[in-house]
Amino acid sequence: MKLSYISASLLIVVVSIFCACSSAGSAARSGSGARIARGTKSLQAVWTLSSITADSNNIPELPTIPLFEDANYPCLTGGEWTFSEDAQGSYSVTSASGGCVVGTRKTNWLVLLVGDGQFLQFKRAVPMKGIKADRFTNYIFEIESLDGSTLKLKYPVYYQGRTEILHFTYSKKTKS
Repeated sequence: MKLSYISASLLIVVVSIFCACSSAGSAARSGSGARIARGTKSLQAVWTLSSITADSNNIPELPTIPLFEDANYPCLTGGEWTFSEDAQGSYSVTSASGGCVVGTRKTNWLVLLVGDGQFLQFKRAVPMKGIKADRFTNYIFEIESLDGSTLKLKYPVYYQGRTEILHFTYSKKTKS
């Protein structure tokens, strides 16, 4: 899947942050004005991906588009996403429909503050057998909202010559 212009721009910001940031304080600043958020306690939890929807209804093939060069959205829906305090986490693929590889993908993540926006960036920490993407590919969501029980993220995908916006909705898993 090709990176959209938005994803490419955000990737440049992420690279500049990794090259220019210091670790002092509650947020590290880069020359671009972006900061890495530290101590994002409200995100640190186990979340269940309840739905993925698109801004446009003109994507009949949406269920078959691979996300993160990994799995289509029916395979991701219902899976758990974990964000731990040490910036490690994971997401799980729970269905093998459409040829998806079932299992848990270990990730590294961080939250970027750019202007008034917050962005969640993750990458796979360990390659997963059967998945084309490598562990150096970064994926960046815009955080639409985050409260005690719900997380909503926006993710751009490049589809048929245009960028489409997908909305990921998660519910916080309660401790049993």
